[in-house]
Amino acid sequence: MRCLQLFGEMLGLSFVKTQLSLKKENLEDLKACKTNLTNIQQEFLESKNKITEPSLSSDTWQGSLANKFELIRDEINSEYQDLKGKQLDEVITKIEDKINTLIDDIDGLKNQITSIEKEIEKQKNKNSH
Repeated sequence: MRCLQLFGEMLGLSFVKTQLSLKKENLEDLKACKTNLTNIQQEFLESKNKITEPSLSSDTWQGSLANKFELIRDEINSEYQDLKGKQLDEVITKIEDKINTLIDDIDGLKNQITSIEKEIEKQKNKNSH
């Protein structure tokens, strides 16, 4: 009976170690994703001034086409602000939240592994007596 219990503990340990490994991989993937997204966001911020290029003056372009062009620019600027200020920030925040959750999960699994390993050692000691 003790051998069966020991086998169950070892099987459980293997399962928890597999979960730990998967969560660590997910964590590294999310960290890389966050870094890439943060870099893209920075590039995006640096390119904002391109929206207003070329500048229009009465010497370069005027009239109804120029007015329509300015309206389109204003719309692009508005969409840009939404993407930069809301959407990218929200995605990065969600990734950070998931990273923190995974870190907590990993810590819990490590504690669970330690506990199972202690139980296995206890079972081994019982079997040797």
